[in-house]
Amino acid sequence: MANPAPVIQTFLMDKETAHSFESDHVITMVDAKHIWQHLAEEEPGQQIAFADVLLINKVDLITDDEKNKLGQRLTHMNPHAKQIYTTFAQVDSRDGVGKKSFDLKNVVKIDPTLLTEMHHHHNEQVTSFVFQEDHPLDLEKVNNWFAYLVHFKGETLYRYKGVLYIKQLEKRVVFQGVHMLFASTEGAPWAKEEKRQSEIVFIGKHLDKQELAKGFHYCRASFFAT
Repeated sequence: MANPAPVIQTFLMDKETAHSFESDHVITMVDAKHIWQHLAEEEPGQQIAFADVLLINKVDLITDDEKNKLGQRLTHMNPHAKQIYTTFAQVDSRDGVGKKSFDLKNVVKIDPTLLTEMHHHHNEQVTSFVFQEDHPLDLEKVNNWFAYLVHFKGETLYRYKGVLYIKQLEKRVVFQGVHMLFASTEGAPWAKEEKRQSEIVFIGKHLDKQELAKGFHYCRASFFAT
């Protein structure tokens, strides 16, 4: 029932822990029958926002229409999380172990269909946005923007992750953040026939769509090759 952020940060920031363990992914179990009573509360919203996998239990107690509406609502809150529907929490262990969906290297494997629509709902505490940009980004501007986000917006940013097309680099940059904890690394080189594009997802509390869009636009390089 607790905020998962401190647990995640322990595995990433404590040197001894990080040396001995790795984060495979974050699983949140959702009570399909009773979750609607708690979606407006902060703690359940945080747990859903941090999840890489949403284990939606007790689906035998709801109708197909209720199941579809719940799936849509959870997608709006966290568009990148895999949804698994179950009864009595019975799930194939292969769906819960060894996926490494929390690994930075796997950010580039995000399902493209989850990053093609911008999700926003004014009446929800936990909101999510997805941004895409075909123009290359400037490395210094990106560093400045993320420094600002981490320092001033970290408390409200539950999760943020994505792939960046940086003008100064031949390889893609993959990143993810948890509140004030941010990490990035170079990923695979762009293939010659591959479309170069930046894709970012933000999940958090009371996010300002216009401010994030403005910051992302600021990161565009002043010129780019055609």
